[in-house]
Amino acid sequence: MPSPSPDPPDRPSLTGQLVVFTGKLSSLGRRDARALVATLGGATADDVNAKTTMLVIGAEGFGVAGDKSNKLRRAEDLNAQHGAQVAIVTEDAFCRMAGVPTPDALKRQYHAMRDLLARYRLLREDHLRYLTKCGIVRPVLRTNADTFFAFQDLAAIKQVNDDMASG
Repeated sequence: MPSPSPDPPDRPSLTGQLVVFTGKLSSLGRRDARALVATLGGATADDVNAKTTMLVIGAEGFGVAGDKSNKLRRAEDLNAQHGAQVAIVTEDAFCRMAGVPTPDALKRQYHAMRDLLARYRLLREDHLRYLTKCGIVRPVLRTNADTFFAFQDLAAIKQVNDDMASG
């Protein structure tokens, strides 16, 4: 789990908040996200109800493009019909609030496995796992959605791809 930055002054506490997550999170696993909420003084639940104060929508979405999750529909219904105040926030906004790197910030700083596999077409995910197991490359961060490599690993990854191209 990416660790929260050390007590930034603008990071609000989640004390008194009941947070629910929906969709696939990109930057944190669900368990890590729940632990982060607890660390910041809030509580989590599995379903949206009248006590829910925040719904976090995962950056990876719900699986079907343009579709809404049942939790999101329920939060919108509660807000519309019952005057509830369920804050519906994106994963990026939640990460900024909690002081952890957003998925976009990670992609700017590191190289995601997905991007490397797209760039180096002869490599497969199992090749990168083998290179990691042998200690040739070292992921700097694993998130719920991807594994990230630092700049220094690119030379080895490119070399393996070139060697595979030449046989």
